[in-house]
Amino acid sequence: MSTDSSPGTGGFSVSYRRDIDGLRAIAVGSVFVFHLDPHWLPGGFIGVDIFFVISGFLITSILMNDLERDGIRLGKFYQRRVARLFPAMIVVVVATLIAARFIYIAQEYASAGVNSAAALLSVANIKFYFQGNYFDISPDSQPFLHFWSLSVEEQYYLIYPLMLMMLGRFGARVIARVLLAITALSLAACIAMTFVNAKAAFFLLPFRAWELGLGGLAAFVANGRMGHLPPALRPGLALAGLAAVAASLVVLHEGLAFPGYVALLPVAGTAALLLAGTRGAYPGQRLLASGPMVAIGKISYSLYLWHWPVFSLVDYALFAESDLLRHGLKVVVTLALTLATYALLETPARRTLNRPDLRLPVFAGFAVVLALSVPAGLWIRKEFYVNSSVTEAAEGGKLYPGPQGAPTVVLAGDSIGSNFGRTLRDMCHDLGCTLHVLSVAGKNSLPVTEGKDPALWRNSLGFIERTRPDVVILANHWSGKLSGGQEGRADLALQKLLPHAGHVVILGQLPALPPDATRSAMRDGARPPFAEPEADRLRRSEVNAHLSGLAGERVTYVDVASPFVRETGEVLFLDAQGNQMFRDERHLSDLATTRLRNRIEAAYRQGLTDAARAKTARVAD
Repeated sequence: MSTDSSPGTGGFSVSYRRDIDGLRAIAVGSVFVFHLDPHWLPGGFIGVDIFFVISGFLITSILMNDLERDGIRLGKFYQRRVARLFPAMIVVVVATLIAARFIYIAQEYASAGVNSAAALLSVANIKFYFQGNYFDISPDSQPFLHFWSLSVEEQYYLIYPLMLMMLGRFGARVIARVLLAITALSLAACIAMTFVNAKAAFFLLPFRAWELGLGGLAAFVANGRMGHLPPALRPGLALAGLAAVAASLVVLHEGLAFPGYVALLPVAGTAALLLAGTRGAYPGQRLLASGPMVAIGKISYSLYLWHWPVFSLVDYALFAESDLLRHGLKVVVTLALTLATYALLETPARRTLNRPDLRLPVFAGFAVVLALSVPAGLWIRKEFYVNSSVTEAAEGGKLYPGPQGAPTVVLAGDSIGSNFGRTLRDMCHDLGCTLHVLSVAGKNSLPVTEGKDPALWRNSLGFIERTRPDVVILANHWSGKLSGGQEGRADLALQKLLPHAGHVVILGQLPALPPDATRSAMRDGARPPFAEPEADRLRRSEVNAHLSGLAGERVTYVDVASPFVRETGEVLFLDAQGNQMFRDERHLSDLATTRLRNRIEAAYRQGLTDAARAKTARVAD
């Protein structure tokens, strides 16, 4: 182990410490095991918190060393960050998107596309904050979920050097006091926010900054800029740190309110170990600095990058296979990709891309890669999931034009409508008609019987009134929309649409899957047949009877449920070839909506006939 300069007398120590690589090994190993099976190591997710503290310690040491010698040079700092982080990251993102194209259904692939863009832009934590709880998000369909922690660190790297530069003229002790205040405020906010908005506390930088800040404070103490650590305390501090980290791994679990004050245990434990190892040996150091631990620590970044995409894709593709097969495949594939990436990319890139004469080409190349990769991810989202917005609906939503003078089709609805968007886009392309997609996931797409109509309905109706399309297709979660005293909403929608549309097609209510008809449940042993919950079945029958009763002149009802429900009551989560028919409890996969195309196309052709008659009648009048 390299010796450090005397604390307080020279620059901040940036000497290599083998035990820090050992801590990295604990961090990545615990996350790896937790993601293989949470029951094996319930608190393994705290590996991310260990990484945060290590990052804060090392970044503070590097930046303060630069500051006290010849000043922080942002170009040099960010060149190191790019060289260290982005070559492997970009390769993992691109390779994951390529593999996911062959494994995921269209809707999941669309989500992966937009999340890849968020990951590369270092805003994945913000994206997943708006998407859902870390422990509840469907893990096998989110191969970039683990990028949330990298985004937190990268956002910290953008702010922290600037803060140190602004405070540099006041000296290290003043900087340490400011950092202490910020860390304390962030910790207090984290504890409070965990009980108010746990997702925000988990994902967002203001509530995680204290973990990096505590690592930074440890660097100030270790270098004598914030008091001194008496040598006699180091053994006890090391034992306490080891105990805190070990206890965190086995005692904490995902059911706790986390991070909050609970995260103090692993964070403080890690900071204690970093402090204890500042000068000389300490209890546990021999283990942390051992060859195997150091070797794992060195590959920890590539291992962290690869493990989650591999785990997600294997679980998604092989959800009906045994744990032994899936776990074995995950370990073998992840290790192979990790070792190859570390040897062939990460190490050479770090060595080459840190050359001062390559700074401008490095930044230029990084910008070019982002300029290509981010739009590609956003294109995937747009191409594989057709969904509008409330604002766009007023101007025609997502437009897929046909030849001049072609018939016009409007798709209106909620997420069920958007689920059919890709199939209808392909249908209209083949049939030579123009499609406007006005459906918006999660929005209210029908008029109400009392009160003010929802904005999406008002905007959709306004566009239809102005353009008078040939066919309007309505697709909704009808069982929910026609409840609570609002059973007449479909009737009211037809009354308002028919004066302005040639024909209206109603796609009926889809069946609902039971809670155990999921990939996750099947990995835990659930198997078909899956019966639709009785309450959902009765409600679907009632709603579809009402909707089918609305069919008549210029209105066609399409049964979209029967192809996926057997006479026995079984709902087909999988077809005979093992293909997914459902994305989730209430949404079909793209393969399933494609199998309904003939029914929808027949209704569309009938609609064109009715629309032609209606136009003839209007001309005659």
